[in-house]
Amino acid sequence: MKTTYVVRLAALAAVLLASGKVDAGNAHYVERFERFSPEQSIGIIMCLANLVFTNNISVLSIMTCVSGLSQPQPFSLGEGNYINFKIENGESVSETGMIMNAELTWGKWQQDGNDIDTVNRIEFDSKDKRAEFSAVGRENSPSGAEGFFEIFENDTPIAKVIFDVPFMGDNQLKIKQLDKGFLCDDSGFDSDGSLTIEIVCHKLGAAVP
Repeated sequence: MKTTYVVRLAALAAVLLASGKVDAGNAHYVERFERFSPEQSIGIIMCLANLVFTNNISVLSIMTCVSGLSQPQPFSLGEGNYINFKIENGESVSETGMIMNAELTWGKWQQDGNDIDTVNRIEFDSKDKRAEFSAVGRENSPSGAEGFFEIFENDTPIAKVIFDVPFMGDNQLKIKQLDKGFLCDDSGFDSDGSLTIEIVCHKLGAAVP
């Protein structure tokens, strides 16, 4: 499937190059083509990619992308790809939880819509205090968010959360249980689109107060 997308996108690029050669005698067109800034070029590429993925390829739609007059059904850049996390303890856990050992391969961390350097040491408990943060793609970049973090109870790691929300392709989420005395379960996963994941950690065998 992805190979087909790449072939189609390459074909669109060939159309653009051909149109440039055909209209080389049109000084106004060439001047307009050469005036494209890096941001405009990225916008054109994303517009063309959107045409491929939505199977909306026609001469009119291609030239609309090139002309820059509009971008029908615009394809999101990096910040349109995100995964929100909401983490809390269940009633069986009396400890205070904490996010630790967080790393990103792609993207950036955000909290309350603001960029932050790390999500390490964000705390949560079972008394209405949740750890809420996001991993998002980079602004004006065709990127997604990929990384991991660990959930600690006191000084003990109990789970590792691994995620990938790519610019193209299926989402992935995996929770590795690191302590047999705890279980962290999740909800909200979907293989497509941006995500909001809720994680609740429970102490196994503990009486609920």
